Amino acid sequence: MSAVTDPTYRRCEELWTPDGDIVIQSGSDDDSTRVLYRMHRASLGEAPVLTDMVASALRCSHTPESLRNLLDESCLDLPLLTLAYSVDETTVFLQALHDQTSFPPPPGPSLPPESSPLPPITHILAVLRLSTVYDVTRLRRIAIAHLDTFFPTSFPTLSKTLRALSSGLKIDTFPGPARHSTVPVSDLISRAYEARVPWIIPYSTYLYTLSATMSRLTSDIILSSYISAPDRSACLIAFAHKFTHLARMTLHLQRYPLHDVDTHTCAGEADWEVLRAVFVEGADALADCVLHTLRYTDMLWLLIDAAAPGIRACDACVKAVGEESEAARRGYWDELPVVLGLPPWDELEKMREAELGVTEQPM
Repeated sequence: MSAVTDPTYRRCEELWTPDGDIVIQSGSDDDSTRVLYRMHRASLGEAPVLTDMVASALRCSHTPESLRNLLDESCLDLPLLTLAYSVDETTVFLQALHDQTSFPPPPGPSLPPESSPLPPITHILAVLRLSTVYDVTRLRRIAIAHLDTFFPTSFPTLSKTLRALSSGLKIDTFPGPARHSTVPVSDLISRAYEARVPWIIPYSTYLYTLSATMSRLTSDIILSSYISAPDRSACLIAFAHKFTHLARMTLHLQRYPLHDVDTHTCAGEADWEVLRAVFVEGADALADCVLHTLRYTDMLWLLIDAAAPGIRACDACVKAVGEESEAARRGYWDELPVVLGLPPWDELEKMREAELGVTEQPM
């Protein structure tokens, strides 16, 4: 997209302080509309990079006429600071600097979620991005704390999160808890690298791989225009490991018996022979849902009940199938960071704790 050569300007009335001593302009080169904010320099005190930029900023009197028309005479000698990020991102970030209550930390574990209004995911990512660029430690930590509420890093939390997801998962949308907005999963991956929060990448990729299907693989990943080439490669690798994961499940269930057999209640080896065949022959049906605990289990039992109904009659067999499936899924999750070229989970967890200011409890 070519840069806009003659943008229009408008004020942000919510962040236009009549006695402010600095004017800020937001909008990237591609934005046809730029937004102006008048604020006090003291509001930027948490952002040392911005404070340094003010010293070399042009005066408003040296700006295009279309911009000066929005400024009263008292603005002309003020410095004009240009932030080349989208209007939406910049507005959320400046509001968070100006008013700490507009971007509060998440409520503590002892408080109900409704005790503090939670920002939408788009706001969290905007604050994370710009607080990283402009070195605003407090806002960066709050943004990461919000991300931590719905990006699992442990397998038990992953399983709980997946069970909470609706069945209508879309390929390019992050579905987390209600945040009144959605973002492309691919955007999460690129933002994670940009903001140095790699521990959210495995779950982002997991969602992308979970949603991608064989029938849509080309359009969803290979020819996707909204995901970068390196991230596309990572998603394809993770998608390929989806089949390794399915093969692992299949191999686990080739063993018989999987539990202490009670000949009076167990389905018996004949039914297990059928079950093993179901895993091999039904791979196509299972592949697209293999990473989702509920969908995979539902599909698996549809196949089993149709081919080997005796399995369901034995509680120990049912338990064994569930445990083996869950163990294989855990293996996929445990390996995923390294598959994606990231450090292993224990190192990612240390990075996360360092960013959140978590300290180890004394023994």
